[in-house]
Amino acid sequence: MTFVQTFGGTNIYSAEPSYRAIALTANVTLSWPIEMSTDENVVAKIMDVTPNAVSRVITMPPANQVSVGQTALFFNVGSYTFTVNDNAGNAIVSVAPGLAWQIYLTDNATAAGSWRTVQFGAGSSSATAGALTGYGIIAIANTLNQAAPVSNLAVNYTIGLPDRAGVINWTGGAGTFTLPSASSCGNNWFVLVRNSGNGAITLVTPGGETINNDPTMAYNPGDSAIVICDGADFYTVGFGQAPEYLFDYVSIDLTGQTSPYILSGANLNRISYNFTGTLLANMVIQVPNTIQQYWVSNQTSGAYTLGLSTSGGTAADVTQGARAILYCDGTNVYYAQTGGLALPITISQGGTGATNITTARTNLGATSVGVAVFTAANATAGRVAISAAASGANSDITSLSGLTTPLTVPQGGTGVATITGVIKGNGTSALTAATAGTDFVAPGTATTFTATQTFTGSTSVPAEIVRNIVEPVTVSATAATGTIAVYPSTQSVLYYTTNASANFTVNLTWSSGTTMNTALSTGQAVTVAFMVTNGATAYYNNVIQVDGTTSGVTTKWQGGIAPVGGNASSIDIYTYTVIKTGSATFTVLASQTKFA
Repeated sequence: MTFVQTFGGTNIYSAEPSYRAIALTANVTLSWPIEMSTDENVVAKIMDVTPNAVSRVITMPPANQVSVGQTALFFNVGSYTFTVNDNAGNAIVSVAPGLAWQIYLTDNATAAGSWRTVQFGAGSSSATAGALTGYGIIAIANTLNQAAPVSNLAVNYTIGLPDRAGVINWTGGAGTFTLPSASSCGNNWFVLVRNSGNGAITLVTPGGETINNDPTMAYNPGDSAIVICDGADFYTVGFGQAPEYLFDYVSIDLTGQTSPYILSGANLNRISYNFTGTLLANMVIQVPNTIQQYWVSNQTSGAYTLGLSTSGGTAADVTQGARAILYCDGTNVYYAQTGGLALPITISQGGTGATNITTARTNLGATSVGVAVFTAANATAGRVAISAAASGANSDITSLSGLTTPLTVPQGGTGVATITGVIKGNGTSALTAATAGTDFVAPGTATTFTATQTFTGSTSVPAEIVRNIVEPVTVSATAATGTIAVYPSTQSVLYYTTNASANFTVNLTWSSGTTMNTALSTGQAVTVAFMVTNGATAYYNNVIQVDGTTSGVTTKWQGGIAPVGGNASSIDIYTYTVIKTGSATFTVLASQTKFA
């Protein structure tokens, strides 16, 4: 109800209008019923609201224009939910069809104010669906419904807790999604991820957490999965992959591993496997009892076999350096190809490319003379084939006057007129005098051996007597730190003349290209010395490796106690005797001696 001000010409509103019916056909902002207001959308004590569509909004007037305790009751007589906002646009209450809510002002310090809500009901209270919504839930009329809002992204994105139950759809090239902390997500948080782009998207977990037991997971274009958190790590459910990206590859180093090596975690179902490393014994790769194919490349070293089998099955071996396609039927592992070669076998495949003898000889390049000699039944026929005179009646050589002297090696001679001392020849040129120290070993002449020489002696005679011997020493102005390779192939003694800067690891290996395991046979040993200079702060050798690993290495220190420090302002000399006791198995006898 309004009143007309006689002199002013504008409506004069009641200080507190009792009732209004609002046809909510568009979002509306109410005003307080002050004396000079020209807005007819004033606040009444009771308002029946009929929204004509979803998501209609009624905005309250500034709270700082009235006193606290101001009230308004909204009753939804329509079929759609509407929302009442404060003057700053924040939701105060959502009013579902058939429900009534009263709001009252508790703080008018700002235009937005602070409001409290009270639901009006008949007989018993009931919750408004809109007031119960959260992540993954939406109110439709008076019911709660599942929701999966889609976010299309083409830039790197950090997924947050509000993305719960949402769909993160990648539309760009290569990119990264970073997952939130599993502890903040808790046990039941989930998000749906799909790659609709044209490059791989990588999911990255925070430090120390995993997704499917790995720190990262790649989604190729067309891949999708539900990512679920258990409060500690993340897992995928229903990982769908596009057919063109199903082929996968992994390389596994078997060095130091024992048989059977059981495929698990991220190594399962990778299709293509490359096995590397040094085997310690015959190795079986144990695969699960599931239907799967395996493309296997055996690039291991060591004189042992490698094969694939299920638990309790018979291994299908793959030759070292070879590749094979295998498959498992859920029980056993088989070779995928067992068919024979196509006939005839070509020359490039080691055959003749022919199905009969004559064509085979022709394909292999035989001439008519060669064929005649090859097929000759006896010596006479063979001489006829090459037009040679018969034995005892050779008329091809009628005189020796054409021969020169000395006769050359091809003529059956030596190529020299007089032979003295030691001679040499290669069968085609003239024999010449041999050089001591180069062509043969001679007393008093220095000889360099590039191959291993073995002096066995006997049970009663020593193999070697040496009056003096000089060993090579590598002197280097280097400070001991990190991992230091000691090569017996190039020096017996390694001397570092600069003060050590940290504790260090010594790796005993034959050379930069040859392992100790290759150079030594079982039952053989080699001894080297490492001279380490220490300053006022002393450091020491705290780890000993052979061929880059401590696996298979047993170290025994002189006196039975490993050093726990170096000697300040001195030279520590470490000696190592490396004894090979088996394949990739060594005993190292070590000592530390101070020189000052």
